[in-house]
Amino acid sequence: LEFLQQGELINSFSNLRRDLRRLAAAAVLAELAGELSTPPETTGAIFRTLNQALEHLDAGADPDSLLPPFLLHILQLGGYGPRWESCRECGREPAPPLYFSVPRGGVVCGACSRGAAGPLLPLNPGAWKLLRLAATLPLEKLTRLRFPPSQRDQSLAVIQNFLRHHLGRNLKSWAFWEKMTRATSGPGSR
Repeated sequence: LEFLQQGELINSFSNLRRDLRRLAAAAVLAELAGELSTPPETTGAIFRTLNQALEHLDAGADPDSLLPPFLLHILQLGGYGPRWESCRECGREPAPPLYFSVPRGGVVCGACSRGAAGPLLPLNPGAWKLLRLAATLPLEKLTRLRFPPSQRDQSLAVIQNFLRHHLGRNLKSWAFWEKMTRATSGPGSR
């Protein structure tokens, strides 16, 4: 058992407090990092990823495009990364219509969807391509991805359902993220 006797604040991420959407995205990322930081051998990489995401958010990065790829990266580091490269049923390159099998943890092609383990969530080809790319990019390139609103929403729905399946519950901070997203996506808010 180790004890921490002293600590020093290195970065307070003070800009996050000025933007509730960025703060909400940071809360989701931090909660997931905390959930997946065991065993100890994954902790360092998970928290380096979290720190990089927080630095980008603090510098003004768009939380809509930052949240999906960084969540996927943390999931992969924690050993829960979904599979995007081939159909989880037949093993071939997925062809539309595409679905995400929550219990199988990956994409399912239209031909295999009838017999696939569900629930199955619809996945448009654009969202699939972005998620597949996010799963393969190195950490320092994740901020180059841009998730348009419909693809962001679909990607986050897939990730949220996948997390609920594996954690047995929703992340508590997810409700805060959704509330902040709704509050800023109304008429005249952007």
